[in-house]
Amino acid sequence: MPPAHCGKQPGSGRNGFFWGAEKSPPHSNIVKTSEETMLTVGTKAPDFTLPDQDGNMRSLSDYRGQRVILYFYPKDMTSGCTKQACGFGELYPQIREKGAVVLGVSKDSVASHKKFEEKYGLPFTLLSDTEKTVLVAYDVWKEKKNYGKVSMGIVRTTYLIGEDGVIIAANDKVKAAENPAECWKRWAESSERRNAAGAGNSRAARSAYRSGEREIVQTRADLGHAA
Repeated sequence: MPPAHCGKQPGSGRNGFFWGAEKSPPHSNIVKTSEETMLTVGTKAPDFTLPDQDGNMRSLSDYRGQRVILYFYPKDMTSGCTKQACGFGELYPQIREKGAVVLGVSKDSVASHKKFEEKYGLPFTLLSDTEKTVLVAYDVWKEKKNYGKVSMGIVRTTYLIGEDGVIIAANDKVKAAENPAECWKRWAESSERRNAAGAGNSRAARSAYRSGEREIVQTRADLGHAA
């Protein structure tokens, strides 16, 4: 578990997530001069390979068969990014119980990520994208306007990716402290819906099987009478 100095994170409210087959997620509340939009729900998440905080190379495809919370954040050790990371750290045992993983990505170095992990006891993977290739691929490296000054930077964004590698939710209106709880809430709701659907399908399959058995028995009986 993360150290106590991570602190408890506030509860979540609706936070801009697009769940299911949304067609056109809105722009972030940060003013962006780029006309591009974030990746669309229902599309395949681009694969990538990046070094983690230990220098080991990790690919998104390594996690195929698991759900992935992929979040992009501006900078290690800053206030908002620390609250977000600690929030994911506190929820990580429950997230793993649901068969999901958390991957945090920024343009910080491997060494910076390692310090961030060690200082706050973060239990999940941090990925270093110093070349910004993944940031660009996921459309989070944007022109932003702050107090009239335009500069490039990371728009805090979270993607939820299904076991098949398809994006099932996306959010570029992230409130750092609330984001982990919001992800967990949406994840739990999705899992409940999926389990309910699976149970319904199983009941339907059992009913169809029993119906088929009855038809076979009736056919045998009819054949016996005909003989």
